[in-house]
Amino acid sequence: MLARLPDAVLDGELVVPTADGRSDFEELRRRNLLQRPRLIAEASVRRPAVLVLLDVLELDGQDLRHQPLLERRKVMHAAIPQVSRLKVIEHLETHGEALSLQVSMATTRGSSPSERTHPIGRTE
Repeated sequence: MLARLPDAVLDGELVVPTADGRSDFEELRRRNLLQRPRLIAEASVRRPAVLVLLDVLELDGQDLRHQPLLERRKVMHAAIPQVSRLKVIEHLETHGEALSLQVSMATTRGSSPSERTHPIGRTE
């Protein structure tokens, strides 16, 4: 799977989704404590983890941090192939407040309107 990915610096979160697609942090925590290869393999089959990609900071040696988040997400969608256990996050313009109430993963970067349209590290 990883061999199909471009040379990139990505920002993302590893999640173990529930049946309805929400992140189960406690299951991820329990999985992190497993040490026996057999138990790790069984857990990955029973409830596979998914890497949710949120941002691309560099692609093929090109620093993208100066670009606004929306532009970086367009680049990420174009560059990252669809493979199992890898999910590129979708951008939603509407229903932000209702969605925020339902989101189980805590992330703040890129959530305000100005952060979506300005590059990382701005001084304004």
